[in-house]
Amino acid sequence: MSVLHSHDNDIVWLAGASRRSGLLHRLAELARSAFARVESWLAERSRRRRVRAQSTIAERLRQRRVLATLSDRDLKDIGVSRYDVEVELRKPFWR
Repeated sequence: MSVLHSHDNDIVWLAGASRRSGLLHRLAELARSAFARVESWLAERSRRRRVRAQSTIAERLRQRRVLATLSDRDLKDIGVSRYDVEVELRKPFWR
């Protein structure tokens, strides 16, 4: 008898004396390979999202620093009031 058993995100093969044991063993290997690929893809996706979020935050901080240094004349040219600048500068970095 052959049994395919899953435990702690790993597939364990419990071998017996079955004629289909080779097939079940191959299925276990394929499942393990598929899980590894999905896990790798999810890790890479998560890494890319973190990098994108960090760059977005850095860009917002840079733009707010530049906005804070503009003169009243420059603000008038772009159609922004000093009050609008103060509101923008008080926002948390994630917004």
